[in-house]
Amino acid sequence: MTAEQIAESIICSRDPQKHIEALRKYEDAGYTRVYVRQSGAELGTFLDFYNREVLPAFAGQREESAVR
Repeated sequence: MTAEQIAESIICSRDPQKHIEALRKYEDAGYTRVYVRQSGAELGTFLDFYNREVLPAFAGQREESAVR
C-alpha cells in the first residue's frame, strides 16, 4: 500500500474533529465501544491529545475506567 492509500483508510491527523467524526460514525452504527490505537512512539502524546481534544465530545457516554 502507498502512504496515500493508508491515509484514506485510517485517521492519521492532529485535527481532533476528524477523529470525532470518525468515532461518531461508529456511534451512529450502534457501536458502544471502540478501541483506538497509536502506532508510533508518541503514546503519551496521543493519549493526552485524545483526553484533551477528542474524548470531551463524548462526555457522559464513556466509562471513565476505559481511558488510561
